[in-house]
Amino acid sequence: MCEGSSYIGTDGGVHEEIERSSQVLVNNGFSEKDIHRLTRKIIDSWYNNKKENEKKEEIEIFYKAAFSTAYKKMSES
Repeated sequence: MCEGSSYIGTDGGVHEEIERSSQVLVNNGFSEKDIHRLTRKIIDSWYNNKKENEKKEEIEIFYKAAFSTAYKKMSES
């Protein structure tokens, strides 16, 4: 559905494409409730011009490509 807005010029065309795409998904066994919820979420983000920003916590992981001899000594203890 997101791609539909890039090549359909009018809001009416977008609405028709969303309805058509939604009906295809329902016909293929997807939940109508889920489709409408996600469609509303997409439309709201278009009109509000907001991008969903996920807060991501970055964790730095340091590693060596080879084991040191200290590792071998620790495992023997």
